[in-house]
Amino acid sequence: MPYRVPDEVWSTAKAEMRKTLVSVARDRRVIPYSDLVRQLQTINFSPEEFIFHRMLDQISTEEDELGRGLLTVVVVHKAEDMRPGPGFFELAESRGRDIAAIDATWLAELDIVWAYWRDH
Repeated sequence: MPYRVPDEVWSTAKAEMRKTLVSVARDRRVIPYSDLVRQLQTINFSPEEFIFHRMLDQISTEEDELGRGLLTVVVVHKAEDMRPGPGFFELAESRGRDIAAIDATWLAELDIVWAYWRDH
């Protein structure tokens, strides 16, 4: 039971979140963290919660292992820099991305994800 959430609820919520992210990627858009949590029906998260970010990490890791890139690259801050938060870049680095130039890393990964989902 990850993070005190029953396995079935976790799996359903993760599938729901992934489906939303795929839709966003297919449309070549990004989605703010706060909008993403509001769209979830299975589970209630705050955009600041550790558990929410662990789910994002799991989704991106699984997608990357399948050769589809870091899907959560489409999740961004609503204000200020309008790009993913530091956790995304930590994950990207752990998955072998060079994060020396944050914006270049983000845009390159966004291109990978958008291109994959445009064609699938």
